[in-house]
Amino acid sequence: MVYDSIYQKAIDACPTSGSVGVLGISFKPKSPVTVGSPSITLINKWIDGGIDIHIYDSLKETYNGMPKKGNIN
Repeated sequence: MVYDSIYQKAIDACPTSGSVGVLGISFKPKSPVTVGSPSITLINKWIDGGIDIHIYDSLKETYNGMPKKGNIN
């Protein structure tokens, strides 16, 4: 994937345990679409690494596209 090195830098910058906050999870601003969203890719990688995720997006519909795994608040 084109952004693999950017994702890896974000993952490496985070703790190996604990929690991470994510502001905005959609593909683009003011859209509930999460398909292809870089945030979703990072969230999945953090969940797989055992990190608790705290998310916020101003559009409530956006949460419908969230992964159904891990500890997401």
